[in-house]
Amino acid sequence: MAGFSEQVDEALLVIGRLVVVAGASLLALLLLGVVLKPLLPGGLPPGREGRTIFMILLTSSLAVGHLVAGALLERGQWDPTGLGSRAWRPLSLFAGPALGMLAIAAPTVLLIATGVTQLVPAPGADWSSFASESLLVVALMALVQELGLRGYAIGLIAERWGDTAAIAVTSLAAVLLTLREPSASVPTFVGVAALAICLGAIRLHTGSLVASWLAHVAFAWTQVGILHAPRAGVVLPSPPQYLLEGGAPHWLSGGANGPGAGAAVAAGLAVVTFLVLRARPANAGQARD
Repeated sequence: MAGFSEQVDEALLVIGRLVVVAGASLLALLLLGVVLKPLLPGGLPPGREGRTIFMILLTSSLAVGHLVAGALLERGQWDPTGLGSRAWRPLSLFAGPALGMLAIAAPTVLLIATGVTQLVPAPGADWSSFASESLLVVALMALVQELGLRGYAIGLIAERWGDTAAIAVTSLAAVLLTLREPSASVPTFVGVAALAICLGAIRLHTGSLVASWLAHVAFAWTQVGILHAPRAGVVLPSPPQYLLEGGAPHWLSGGANGPGAGAAVAAGLAVVTFLVLRARPANAGQARD
């Protein structure tokens, strides 16, 4: 077992590398802002358009940080970033969205069948237009979160201290980030933690940031684009044709925060996480000696 000083050195190494990646991402974001200044002299436009542009800029800057991590810090070893050769295996790319959709669709169907939630008719625009717009929004939001939490960060921590520590740290960070949401509450914290743990398990099991991103997109888009339920941080026009309304008990259905904030979907995520971890090779993801 490593001594105390060695553990401190290890911790400082991890923190230092994460600071370098964060610094590279921030520098890239600032440079992108300078480049776009002549095109957007008044700053980002208000509303959804401005938020979309900002998410694209943030995604691009985080991608630069991961290039620095893989090319420089890891000297061409891309596995810690989740973008190595394992990341592009067809089975992983298929399993990610399938698991993400299953985790929310199965419990929500049960909630609808038992009358806890219901689909309510609602006027609105074309269904396909709303579906495509919501897909773009959730895909960008999910990509920012995956790059920020389950890219190099979770891969580096898992290599040093193992999968359990990596999932715990990144899931706690995800929960802390929800504190700024106006609708933050204990049920939403539980929902965010359950989703973060599930996505972390998928990311480390497959070795693929792409798989966890696709799982995140499938989960969020099923909630917003298919079920037409609210989701924290997603601002869209009123969904067409129908809405999903959560009834009592709200801790089970998610209530006004959507099924992703309810115990039923948290249980679905827990089941998917169990299945993923059970299938994980016994010798994978161990801490580095």
